[in-house]
Amino acid sequence: MEREKSVSPDVNAEPDILVENAQMHLEEGNLDAALEGLNLALGKYEEEHGEGYFEIANVYSLLANVYESQDNYPKAEEYLKKSIQINEEYYGETNMKVIKSTLKLIDILFKQGKDKYDEATNYCKNLVKSIPTDFDDELLEIAEYYESIGDLLFRLQEYRNALEIYQKSREIYLRNLSENSTTTARIIFKIANLHISSENWNKGFEELLKSMKIYQEGNEDVNMDEVSDLFLESALNYNNSKRHNEAITILENLLKIYICRDQESPKIGDIHGMIGDIRFIQKNYLKAAYNYKISLNIYTKSFGQNDLLVVKALGRLNLVSFKLGLLQESKTYFQKMLLAGRKIFGDNYQMVRETKLSIELIEQNCDCVAVPDLKKLDLLSK
Repeated sequence: MEREKSVSPDVNAEPDILVENAQMHLEEGNLDAALEGLNLALGKYEEEHGEGYFEIANVYSLLANVYESQDNYPKAEEYLKKSIQINEEYYGETNMKVIKSTLKLIDILFKQGKDKYDEATNYCKNLVKSIPTDFDDELLEIAEYYESIGDLLFRLQEYRNALEIYQKSREIYLRNLSENSTTTARIIFKIANLHISSENWNKGFEELLKSMKIYQEGNEDVNMDEVSDLFLESALNYNNSKRHNEAITILENLLKIYICRDQESPKIGDIHGMIGDIRFIQKNYLKAAYNYKISLNIYTKSFGQNDLLVVKALGRLNLVSFKLGLLQESKTYFQKMLLAGRKIFGDNYQMVRETKLSIELIEQNCDCVAVPDLKKLDLLSK
């Protein structure tokens, strides 16, 4: 009870103070206190200035944020629309306050599902028609606005319009930021992803390499896990469309980014594993083995010998050894899998049982296999 009393709004406070405190409560996650303070401020503003007072638009917007945090999207929609209406009357349809609130409203509509899809689409199309061009003092903000609109058009699969909007954003970023800005790299990646979604594979590949070069040469801090996930997905798209060489090139460029930014990341093991998988598909077993061995070494260094990723890497090496006719090597990797699997899961784990059977099968067939190519064996052991 004491805690609730400490966050309750002061009924005698001025409305702007109530709003300021409500914002603080919202940031701290005290949604009930924020809601109580905002409703109190709303009542005071309406009593003193009437329902259309311009400061009320901000209160409505904050109320929408509270309801969104509570997953009450219909109420969030209601208050965002009220906020937009007041701001349009005071500032016009192309004001950034209106634009930002409308973008938020579109997002809220999408979150409510298919019933709101058409309404969200109409808001999006209307925003595109009213793109502002005279905000010279807010160019970067406008670029971010263009980018958000492009994201929405992409979501609607209106790729031609999305490309046009992304290009506008890209032009502004290039004029105002350094060529190696990660913001520029981000918008170029989105353009690449749009081409990929349109199955314009060559153009998408070209733009991807431009984006990756910026991440490689730039010195801004980035979240490498997020960057990695983006390009890994792109590589998978190319691989799944049987463009294996392009997929390998994307992954090799991603390795270059890691070399520049985070040489110790276990993610490098994932990337080498994926390259090995693609080369396995291409039946280039020697090169696949090379990447699998690097992957195993990285996982072992990062997690120790008794880790599931290590077991996975050993499984890959077992299979590629078998394909190369190196049954003794294959047996060795199986035995290592068995040892690691037993320590992780115990003797009852299915993988352990299957590994035992596989070792027996290899032992039965060892005498039937020709002496392995020593060059292959030497390459595999490096």
